[in-house]
Amino acid sequence: MLTLTLANPNPNPTLIAWQLCVILETNPFYAASLTPRAGGGFELINYDPVGEDATYSARVMRTIGRNGPRVNVKFSVKPEGGLAIDGFDIFDKGVKVEPTAEHDDQYWASAVLYDLFFVSQTLHASIHIFHYVRPRPHTRHHLH
Repeated sequence: MLTLTLANPNPNPTLIAWQLCVILETNPFYAASLTPRAGGGFELINYDPVGEDATYSARVMRTIGRNGPRVNVKFSVKPEGGLAIDGFDIFDKGVKVEPTAEHDDQYWASAVLYDLFFVSQTLHASIHIFHYVRPRPHTRHHLH
């Protein structure tokens, strides 16, 4: 288990897995992709092999059309606060594959962050669009 939290800051902030935990703990646009996990903790599901009742992230990821594997992540919540990565589920061309020595947790965390940036921006942009198109109350100077 990789335990990296704000309560236990990493002395080397270049570690992508640490950055993944921190951004999910602190940024609501990223955290919106987390779903509760049976037995406690959270999951980030970017690929759903069944496809029924898929998460928002999985539905958005279907539209991105990028090559390469899709990565789901399991997180636990530490008693002192913060997230800990419990593991990665990797799917390549729709088939679950086991991680190899070629790629470590940092590699898979970077793939998740890349995908999360896309997913989180769909939420972020929607808020700006809603703010722009929402009806505004008329003020006195508009009535003349």
